[in-house]
Amino acid sequence: MTIIDTLGPGSTLVGDYKIIRVLGSGGFGNTYLAVDHNLSREVAIKEFFPRDIAFREDQTTVSIKSPKFKDNFKWGLDRFVQEAKLLAKFRHPNIVRVFRTFEANHTSYIVLDYVRGPNVEAWLQRLKRRPTQQELDELVAPLTDALALLHEAKVLHRDIKPANICIREETGDPVLLDFGASKYSMSEMTGTTAAIVSRGYSPYEAYASDSKQQGAWTDIYALGATLYRALTDGPPPEATERLLNDTIVPLRSQPLQGLRPEFLAAVDWALTVQPRARPQSITEWQPRLLAGNEEATRSWQARRLQGSGSYVGESSGTPSKATVRMSESAGARPSRHRSVALALVLLLVLGGGALAMWQIQEQQRQEIRRQDEARRYNEAEAQRLAEARRQAEEDARRGNEASKAEEDARRRTDLKRAEEEARRAEEEARRQAKKAAAEEERQAAARAAAAKAEQEEAERAERQAKKREQQEQREAKASAEPDERPRRRESKRESERRPRSYQGSASQRPASSGAGGGTPQMQGIR
Repeated sequence: MTIIDTLGPGSTLVGDYKIIRVLGSGGFGNTYLAVDHNLSREVAIKEFFPRDIAFREDQTTVSIKSPKFKDNFKWGLDRFVQEAKLLAKFRHPNIVRVFRTFEANHTSYIVLDYVRGPNVEAWLQRLKRRPTQQELDELVAPLTDALALLHEAKVLHRDIKPANICIREETGDPVLLDFGASKYSMSEMTGTTAAIVSRGYSPYEAYASDSKQQGAWTDIYALGATLYRALTDGPPPEATERLLNDTIVPLRSQPLQGLRPEFLAAVDWALTVQPRARPQSITEWQPRLLAGNEEATRSWQARRLQGSGSYVGESSGTPSKATVRMSESAGARPSRHRSVALALVLLLVLGGGALAMWQIQEQQRQEIRRQDEARRYNEAEAQRLAEARRQAEEDARRGNEASKAEEDARRRTDLKRAEEEARRAEEEARRQAKKAAAEEERQAAARAAAAKAEQEEAERAERQAKKREQQEQREAKASAEPDERPRRRESKRESERRPRSYQGSASQRPASSGAGGGTPQMQGIR
């Protein structure tokens, strides 16, 4: 069965918009290109559609996958609408314009200005070369001004990357798209923070579930990573990997010809792993990025002063604070030159040649003093940059030392755990050996007892056999010899029948005749 996550071409929304095609889809929503029938223009429409907890029923209606997700869906939907209402208050040519919000299909939609043109990633691929310093300045200046306006209103983009910056086809200006505020809020509720981070572009605090750790420095890291990708054909290593082993190659140590060292150092500064070691605001970072190219700043400011950004509570013609700061530095010098020129002309006309000459000399002296002041300022700025670079390197070294200490502690813990497991294994082996020895001893005793019993049984059998043999011998002897007892009884009876007279004295016995003593008859009897 095919799962439909997006509205099909030709679908209509609240009768005013007709879907043309899908522009993009993510874990928390879909973006469509649509036609506004009322104004006959193309618009972009974002749809709240968290794929992890919702699905599309009958190819149109959005439903939750389980009743247990009902509160999560409602909470994320409210944040989605709040983001739209917040962005609708901004009026800035480099922040995508929000026209309206509405509800349909059991979810919410945001109608945005459709920025026709490639995103920065596609632009870099079409360019087929590294951008020039001027192209980077024209990209950085308006984006930092837009971020300054957002940050002054306590709003973070949270998802800056090449795919979320579009180059407007008509003017070539960059425009920030696809803010991640509602996505981050949804991730806090559902526990899916990892779904909104962009590998290589998100700093490591973006992986934390506590949004209080994020600030202007979070967007600054992401924009710095975008510039790093533009110059090296790839984003920096993932921030979580850099925290353990920072293998990034700083831009200022790479052979990048034609780029200002101050610009490269500013990008490296933005990519510092530790948040507190980065620039803490656009106001602090922007002068470093644009240092050394006042012409690019002035040309950009000339365009910006025609349509300055604003936020709710400001009039549409009031420039943002960042714009005012940069316009002062960019426009003050031409104004002074014009004033000086007019004053010289007036003095020449009214005061004569001598006065004019004196004024010219004074002006030259003032110009020399201004140049000296500018040189001293530049030297102080260079020293400050060097000190900041040294501080950043020191912070990075401390961060590396802290990471190394954590790694050593983790290794010691692992070693201790391994030793403990080895000790337990050794004790278990000894216990098993002792148990096996006891079992062997028991079995040996059982075998000895069995052998003894067998020996006793053999001796008993041998005695019985010997007795049987003796009995058989007696029986055989008895059967071989005649029986003497009857003969003895007969002899006894005969002796008893003999005459008693012969048993008297010798005088009474008959005299024997001759020397033989008696008659032959008596001898025979005797």
